[in-house]
Amino acid sequence: MTSNQTPDGAPLLSVVVITLNEAHNLPRLLKAVSGWADEILVFDSGSTDGTVEIAQAGGARVVDCAWEGWSKT
Repeated sequence: MTSNQTPDGAPLLSVVVITLNEAHNLPRLLKAVSGWADEILVFDSGSTDGTVEIAQAGGARVVDCAWEGWSKT
């Protein structure tokens, strides 16, 4: 077993979410993925509505990062 596998050899699964003021949607998402995600990463872009606190309470690891858009041209 390596650090990117479960004890039975299956690969770990990370759920990555980009958020900005998603407090109204985040609880439903966290509940939906909690049974099968090995980790939940929330990349937050400066939420002011409690998104970060909800994510942390739901067991997610929160990374604060400024939104730079979908792509750079």
